[in-house]
Amino acid sequence: MTRPLILTGIDLPLEPSCGSTIWCSDVYTRLVGQGFETVFAHLPGNGTWQHGFTDTAQLAADKAPYGPGFDAYADALTDDVRSLVRER
Repeated sequence: MTRPLILTGIDLPLEPSCGSTIWCSDVYTRLVGQGFETVFAHLPGNGTWQHGFTDTAQLAADKAPYGPGFDAYADALTDDVRSLVRER
């Protein structure tokens, strides 16, 4: 039986940029103990934060949350996430 996969992060760096990142770190630690596979998919960051994620995956998309580059950014994120889910 495969464990349910929970994937989050998607367009956040691997460092606390907001309360959501910290909350996910705290909650994911608990979910792993309950039989879930958890992955924090992130954009590049300095990586110095001592998070609680058991598994992380750096995405390759260059962040462009608005403006003329948004469609390409959304496509790149979609491709990154699709590849990540398929390899699980």
